Amino acid sequence: MPDLLEPFFPPEIEEIIFSLCIQSDLWKSRHLILVAKRVYQWLRPQLYELALFYGGNIPRRPRFRSKLLKMHGQYVRHLLIWESFDFDSVECGLDDSPGKCFSWCPNVVSIALWGIKMRYDRTLVDQLIRLSTSLTHLSFDVSLFDSRLKGYSISTKVSFPSVTHLELTGYPIRLNWDDIRKYFPSLTHLALRAHIGLLAQLDDCGDQLELLIWYSDALLDPSTQPKDPRIVVMSGPQRYDIVNDWVDGAKDVPSSIWRRIEQQVTSRR
Repeated sequence: MPDLLEPFFPPEIEEIIFSLCIQSDLWKSRHLILVAKRVYQWLRPQLYELALFYGGNIPRRPRFRSKLLKMHGQYVRHLLIWESFDFDSVECGLDDSPGKCFSWCPNVVSIALWGIKMRYDRTLVDQLIRLSTSLTHLSFDVSLFDSRLKGYSISTKVSFPSVTHLELTGYPIRLNWDDIRKYFPSLTHLALRAHIGLLAQLDDCGDQLELLIWYSDALLDPSTQPKDPRIVVMSGPQRYDIVNDWVDGAKDVPSSIWRRIEQQVTSRR
């Protein structure tokens, strides 16, 4: 105002400044929400864009709690839940079932469900189906999902038409490429663990698949390396590197594993 001695920025410029601070370093800038209510409103979508539930500590990757997700789930775009025997649900910050958590996140586009303790109950399956048309990135156990789906006798045809990036985890695959295509008709990027299987059927997937990341515990002999230029064999990431890789991939940043492998496949061709 004219009677103020100190200069000030218009609100739209101020919002840009605070947003850039959050984008450059979310962890250091998280306290900016305490500046003013208007700043809190501006930054909330960026603060709660990513929700991680996991045990242990990952530097600069704060964990969520179910209560926080219930309050701010509408802003969550990327959601990872990792339950294992090493850490129980409480230590992971998960006070409710994964399916219940999904119900609070109507705008999520990337989901990771990890761990042999993951419960594919009816609520979780129903919520995945509800989100099926909006998801673009999915990391989960498709065999377990498929068996639960059949066990629950869901009559509607289930498909994830927007999923282009898929990571298959968990038990060995009991599905063939035709089954995979029915679930994921737009699939272009696929990642597998060595024990999952399915690699031998790659010739049946057609030209739609642009790349396949094959995580192996042991490097393959050069003479047995896949001839298909789309297949890139890598050693499996360390326990917590896998979380950072998933976050970067879900956000589609230039340093993500998907982007790096795209460049490698392009150079091969």
